[in-house]
Amino acid sequence: MKRINIPKSFLQNEYFQKQKSMQQIANEIGVNMYTILRRMKEYGLKGESQKRYNGKKCYWYGKKHNSKAKEKMSKAKINPLDDPIHILRLIKSNSIGNYSKWQTFRKKILKRDNYQCRLCGDKNAKDVHHIKPKVIYPELFLDEDNVILLCKSCHMRSDPYIIILI
Repeated sequence: MKRINIPKSFLQNEYFQKQKSMQQIANEIGVNMYTILRRMKEYGLKGESQKRYNGKKCYWYGKKHNSKAKEKMSKAKINPLDDPIHILRLIKSNSIGNYSKWQTFRKKILKRDNYQCRLCGDKNAKDVHHIKPKVIYPELFLDEDNVILLCKSCHMRSDPYIIILI
């Protein structure tokens, strides 16, 4: 990969004199914002995001957003169900909050399916798979009709949230 030459004087002029953001500079010259950030660090230039507050509170501490900013932020929010990492955090925090009930339920399913994967027949299956996702249907979390036993490889193939992360 070819290294793009970005002179220190250019960065100083664009960032400090013209008050452009790193993202604006990056867009102008056709590079990633992190390239600009790395070059600024290499040259010893400290942008707003890199300055240390030396014990002082951050500039935004205690400030309130105006209505226009709030509206922009609300539009920028993603749907948590579109984010696989968010879904996995919800699963860990909400549904397994009552851990003893889950462990009892899991053992019951392991015995019910005789430790056998429902898809490939592997005799060492230990993953309890929710047919309807527990994030969307929390009321079916401990419903025996909503779970099947799968081996690790079948579970990885069947669970779309896991597949995205791998």
